[in-house]
Amino acid sequence: MAVLVRKKNKKWYVMINLNGKRKSKAIGPDKATAEAVAKKIREKLSLGAFGIETESPPKIFFDKYCWKWLACVEKTLTGSTWSRYDTVLRNHLIPEFKGQELSAITKAGVRDFILKKLDDGHSRAGISLMKVVLSSVFSFAIEEEILTVDPSQGVTRRLNLRANDKAIDETKAFNESEIELLLETCQRHFRKHYLFFLMACRTGMRLGELLGAKWSNVDFNSGFMWVREQYRRGRFNLPKGGKIGKVEMSDQLREALLKVKKVVPLKGECDLIFNDEGKPWGEEQVRKAFKSILKKAGLRELKFHSLRHSCASILLSKGGSVTYVAEQLRHSNPHITLTVYAHFVKTDKKSEVNLLDAPARDSGAPNEPVTLEIRG
Repeated sequence: MAVLVRKKNKKWYVMINLNGKRKSKAIGPDKATAEAVAKKIREKLSLGAFGIETESPPKIFFDKYCWKWLACVEKTLTGSTWSRYDTVLRNHLIPEFKGQELSAITKAGVRDFILKKLDDGHSRAGISLMKVVLSSVFSFAIEEEILTVDPSQGVTRRLNLRANDKAIDETKAFNESEIELLLETCQRHFRKHYLFFLMACRTGMRLGELLGAKWSNVDFNSGFMWVREQYRRGRFNLPKGGKIGKVEMSDQLREALLKVKKVVPLKGECDLIFNDEGKPWGEEQVRKAFKSILKKAGLRELKFHSLRHSCASILLSKGGSVTYVAEQLRHSNPHITLTVYAHFVKTDKKSEVNLLDAPARDSGAPNEPVTLEIRG
């Protein structure tokens, strides 16, 4: 049952949806009057006195309805966003709310779920994503007039989950010696993937952007590489945010690309840099190789995206400017770069604080004490 108040053409209407049957009635220009009417209608409907047969509505369970929502919004999402939502549903929301009716999920239930995730050690950013997906499912149900309220609304605000959780520290990135060990191990034992991981470490490109890299986007003369598309979930799309950009190649990466270019098929064949007989490499294929390389090198296990963090943190710790790193990572503005990687910005705090001291005056004589004359 849904009794909603809506405004249309400067008039407030009461909209009724019960067991698939709909009615609407214009009330007037006053919202408060419409709300009062809606309240009375709800009371009458509960007593079966509105002239509509009050059959028991079908039960709608969260674990089935959430897939309907995801299927409906799939075309509006990028491949990476869809994948993140799919993971959140499978690993977190469905295990928690499986078997529960949509209408039975309460604000207290959502709050307890979030508190449980905090106790389990999940990051605030990760929990906020869970809440976004959960709220999107409820909003979709409201649009379909299955629910009238979103039980997740306001929960994260009360739990103060909006604090910045994007800052990267040493635990989320490899240092320079670890990156060189990774590449050395890859070159010795995983030669097929060496160029891929060299490009990842030297450019900071995202996984999908690396998989979609093409020879036609490499400008050996200027030393830049255009990032025009990404390959995710079996299809090519624009890069994150729909923005085309470019990254600068290091001398080592440029030489490695030139060496491989000499032995790749002639132009007119597959333009993808990383392919198996014309077929693009897959995300899981690369992640599996990455995990094997880390194990062989004796390095701690981090996500593939940590290579992007490592690229930025090493550049900044070696004196690279925030502006340059922002351009290399194709952030929309340097503020994002500084927010995420401020911990790695190289500064000489002791010498910089001395900038506050006024220049010493060379008077040729030692400073004389100041005498204060007090007049009464």
